Formats: sequence, C-alpha cells, structure tokens
Amino acid sequence: MQLGVIVLPSQKDYFTELLAVSDYATLNALLEILGLPRITFLGVSATCGYAKEPVGPVCALCGLSTYKGGLDNSTCTPCPSNSSTVTIGNLNSSNCACDVPFYLREGTVRGSGNCLACPNGSWCPGNEMIVPCPINADSPDLSDDVEDCVCKYGYEYWTNLGNQSYPDDAETLAVLARANSFGYNTSVGW
Repeated sequence: MQLGVIVLPSQKDYFTELLAVSDYATLNALLEILGLPRITFLGVSATCGYAKEPVGPVCALCGLSTYKGGLDNSTCTPCPSNSSTVTIGNLNSSNCACDVPFYLREGTVRGSGNCLACPNGSWCPGNEMIVPCPINADSPDLSDDVEDCVCKYGYEYWTNLGNQSYPDDAETLAVLARANSFGYNTSVGW
C-alpha cells in the first residue's frame, strides 16, 4: 500500500490529509470523483511557492537562515556565510543579516555574502555595524563588545570627570608627570 496526499478545502484554509490507496489508478479515480487536481505520488501535490519547500508530502516554510523567492518545488537556499535570519519563511537573501561579530561594508547590499570579520581595533555589536575602539585602545579580531577594547601598551584608562580627565590614582599622575618632563607623550586613551 502506498500513500498519496490530498488537499481538501476547509472553511478557512486548506489542510492536508494522508490517504492510503492501493495504486496510482485508484488515487486518480478518487481525485476525479472529488473534483481535485492531480497529485504526485509520495510527493507534494502542488507547487510549494514562495518561502516554502517540499518536506516529505507537504510544503513547509523555509527554516531559520534560509530563504526562497521562486514558485517551484526547489529547496530553500541557505543564507550566505556568516549571516542568518531570525524568522522563518523568508523570501530573499536580504533577510539574511550578518552574524555577530561580523559587519557589512558600507554600500554593500544585505544578503550579498559580504559579511566581514570584525578586525582588531574595533568591535561589531550586531546590526551589521562596525565601531572603532576609542583612541589609544585596541581589541582582538572578532570583538563584539566595547569591553574588548583595552588600552594600548603605555596607556591607561582614566576616569572622565566633566571636561577633564584625571588618573585613577595619585601615583599614576606622578609617573605621567615625570615622563612628560623627559619629553614622552603620555596622552591617554578614552
């Protein structure tokens, strides 16, 4: 015994029911009596359409990180590398956004496959953005948080008070003042 799929109309929508039949001729005869379109044995009865793909005997919405814009029974296409979607049933690659910590180069179309790894000296928080670390601070590749930005060698974080910056302790201030007296640039990062 084989299975065929028949789509029966309901009041609001269509639903799919599996029907056991002994052969293809029996299935076609039953479809003719019901006035329904021909179906494919063990396959999808009609074209799945936009944002859907055949899964066994039914059409299902494209899953996460996939899309489909054609009216056919092809499978959904995965998002380009380093990108994903947050919803199911996506129609095109423009729904594929760069993953964290990747960013989209300015002027590039979303879903084009151009998600770049966040380089050192910056952080990529999502929304396809790249943010440079504050002056005199650096970060490793693939940073996704400003906390990844640390002072470069020879610099130290200062607490900002109003419009002036002050070191966190008097000892640091004395060391910096002495270094300045020898002609060293002791500008600090953020």
